[in-house]
Amino acid sequence: MKNIFIISILFTSFFSFSQNKKQDKIKALKIAYITEKLDLTTNEAENFWPIYNDFFNTKKQFRKDKRKKINQFKQMQIKDSDTVLEKKTKILLYDLQNIEKKEYLAKQKLYSSLQNILSAKKIMQLIIAEKDFNRKLLRNLKNRQKH
Repeated sequence: MKNIFIISILFTSFFSFSQNKKQDKIKALKIAYITEKLDLTTNEAENFWPIYNDFFNTKKQFRKDKRKKINQFKQMQIKDSDTVLEKKTKILLYDLQNIEKKEYLAKQKLYSSLQNILSAKKIMQLIIAEKDFNRKLLRNLKNRQKH
């Protein structure tokens, strides 16, 4: 309970940092949140975090690649005719599908790798903890924007 209180305080205070510091703070909060929710042993944590961080960095690159494709489409809408746009859009759509397929395979690889370290129960707790963390982060951001 004490850890949850500390995490709550950290959630409300991280918005006062610069963008880079905010990202570092969010990452630290996420690490603390996941570690607490999974109740990782020292040995589990030592083996878990390198694998998870590698996956997270890969996932971040996929998001960046998808954003790039979407921005390309937006630019094409401005300057290309409908016929050219349709042809180029088909290629972009194919590229997006490939990125999403790679994303899916990366997640499968993550779960497979984690099964050598964590119980199935802890892997499910990880999935839930990630969703809960993101939900709290968004809720906190919305509350900050209201005030």
